[in-house]
Amino acid sequence: MPIRTPKKNGVQPLHAASERRAGAARLSPHAARHVHAYNRRAYDVQACQTGVQSLYACLKGVQSLHGLQTGVQALHACRLTTLIRVHGTLIRVHGTLIRVHGTLIRVHGTLIRVHGTLIRVHGTLIRVHGTLIRVHGTLIRVHGTLIRVQKYPYNGTWYPYKGTRYPYKGTSVPL
Repeated sequence: MPIRTPKKNGVQPLHAASERRAGAARLSPHAARHVHAYNRRAYDVQACQTGVQSLYACLKGVQSLHGLQTGVQALHACRLTTLIRVHGTLIRVHGTLIRVHGTLIRVHGTLIRVHGTLIRVHGTLIRVHGTLIRVHGTLIRVHGTLIRVQKYPYNGTWYPYKGTRYPYKGTSVPL
């Protein structure tokens, strides 16, 4: 019910109509205490619809949040485990990138390229089939093979013929 401005000498003041309109938007203290005193349909249905919309918005927000969490978990999982993309393939394994078929693999400071293959493993370069392998100051070429091994363990040792038992560094060879 609208707020009524009392009549003075039988005449309502000019602002009474605007008060009535404003009063329709808010409940009087009397109406607040007595539920039957205002239009329940107008207020309850509207509030209910707003609540339902809020609920749906909340659910969508929760779904978005779960989607975000899933994405973040996937990102962490990608770091910890494996992302696989097949045909022109990309695999990512803990700081590791593997690309198969014309393949590039990068494993923790490591580059591996398979099929006409180049592999670089922690300061190490490996190329398979017509293969070049470089392992920490070491060059190895396999299949029509070139092997270059750092000075250790046979520095300056002379081997008279094939089949000689190779001594360890610092031992003498009986002649």
